[in-house]
Amino acid sequence: MIKCNHCDYVGEYTKLVCPACGRRITYSVGQMQEALIRARSAVKKKEYDTAVELYLMLSDMQFTEAEREFGEILERGTFVTRDLDEAMELFLRAAKKNDAKAAYRYSRLAGRVSDEVARFWLFYSAVLGCELAYPALAKQLSSEGREELATYYYYLAALCEDKESTAELAMRYCNGVGAPQSEAYAKWYFDKFFVPPIYAIKTIYKLRSVQAKEPPVPAPENYDGILRDLAKDARKYGIDTAFLHLNEMLVRRGDVSAAVSVGAALVEGVGCEKDAVKGIKYLDNAAAHGSSDAYAYLAGIYLSGEFVEKNIDEAVRCFIRAGECGSAEAYEILGDLYRSGEEVEKNSAAAIEYYDLAKELGSQSGAQKAAELKRRREDFFDRGTALEQTSPAEAYKAYAIAVAMGYLPAERRLAYCYEHGVGTPKDRCAAFYWYESAAEKGDKSALFDLGRCYAEGIGVAFDYKKAIDLFISSNAAPDAVKARVVHLLDRKKRKLTRGMFSRAMRLLHQRKIDPALDILELCEKIGHARGIYTLGCLLEFGLGVNTDRDRAYNLYERAYGLGFRDPRQSYKLVVLKMVR
Repeated sequence: MIKCNHCDYVGEYTKLVCPACGRRITYSVGQMQEALIRARSAVKKKEYDTAVELYLMLSDMQFTEAEREFGEILERGTFVTRDLDEAMELFLRAAKKNDAKAAYRYSRLAGRVSDEVARFWLFYSAVLGCELAYPALAKQLSSEGREELATYYYYLAALCEDKESTAELAMRYCNGVGAPQSEAYAKWYFDKFFVPPIYAIKTIYKLRSVQAKEPPVPAPENYDGILRDLAKDARKYGIDTAFLHLNEMLVRRGDVSAAVSVGAALVEGVGCEKDAVKGIKYLDNAAAHGSSDAYAYLAGIYLSGEFVEKNIDEAVRCFIRAGECGSAEAYEILGDLYRSGEEVEKNSAAAIEYYDLAKELGSQSGAQKAAELKRRREDFFDRGTALEQTSPAEAYKAYAIAVAMGYLPAERRLAYCYEHGVGTPKDRCAAFYWYESAAEKGDKSALFDLGRCYAEGIGVAFDYKKAIDLFISSNAAPDAVKARVVHLLDRKKRKLTRGMFSRAMRLLHQRKIDPALDILELCEKIGHARGIYTLGCLLEFGLGVNTDRDRAYNLYERAYGLGFRDPRQSYKLVVLKMVR
């Protein structure tokens, strides 16, 4: 009984439109199955008009079993006018919903249109498990010279008790066609016959003394490849449901690329209902196994925001991972994103970096885009160099743009602008930052300037050791490096002796003569003029040491030679007063 969803009508009306209210009736699966049973019963009772009416109604509702059965009725022309075109349409509709028998029936009629299409559906119906397709496909494969695969499908047909396939399989083992030659295996299959085929009687007689042995299950080589080829054909013919089903089979066999295809189909609703969450799970799983295609597809999803909430950060992460997995296109897309600055903050340096990575993976367009950006940044640098004397502010801006585009030589020039106030206020800390940045990125010339920063305290604390190391590591002229190092060592020496002399004078003031003398002796060896003169004073007057005027006068002469002057001997009096 049928009940209208919109009014109170209840009856056995077999049309899609309610006779009471005129609206379309929605049938449940149970109701459609009940109607199909009535149609079958009507055929048995030879109530053909009722049967046709029910089959038409169920076919209009795209009930798969009804489509296949009505297609068979139209193909045979049993109690209706034979209509192969309509039968083909019904078979195709059911086959696209992965009905194995309908796929086989369609393959038998599709040869009227295309042998290739017929072969595809025959193969696909066998993959779906249609028993009728096994022997037909085996014959097809044998005619193509694919004997091992033909043997596999003869084996499947033999399991379904197809006598002709069983006999063919026995003969194959007997003759070694598409299977290892083995009389024992052949005898095993011949023993299944109570009445053997006439053409095999002589062969069976020859094998009468052979001990039968059950053969191993034949396994087709590269079965995954067969499924992939079928999936390509399904895509070629636009059969989305078959494409999805074949890829799902490949996923169960561990094919990562197939998981990408299934995920994409679920996300877009191709060959199935849309299910973005489930599709992304497939894609995530493929990505976890290193699929660049999966990462790239996920990146596109997050970038567009069409199927899930837009997430630029996640899109960029997925593009990066896709590139790391070998996708030149993903790196190029990242370059485009950073170049345009529409979805992410504009960053020409990052764009060039990603274009270069795409180039390394073989992208010619990525190489061209990288070359174009590099020319532009070099133009900015050249412009800054030309304007540095006449228009410092413009030169500074040009250098800043070149730096933002990742041009290394421009960083040192920008640092120079900050150090000397060229086109911008002086900023010693900024100068140090850019000298250091350039040096860390491999600019050997910047090492010398960074050494100057440490030597002269430009934006950083004095560090003579670092300065000397940087001078030596730079690519500056050897004479310039030597002069800088010598100057630094001299400064360090002077600083050291100044500290020592101050310490000695504090000790003298505290009347600690012996330790003061030790330090002054060191000052003499180092060549500190004032320290030498002070030591002479102590020796001349025997202050804390034996008097030695000859040595004292020699020390005075040496101090005078180093530039020390005490014409009125005022400093000598100071020393005497300090000690006495």
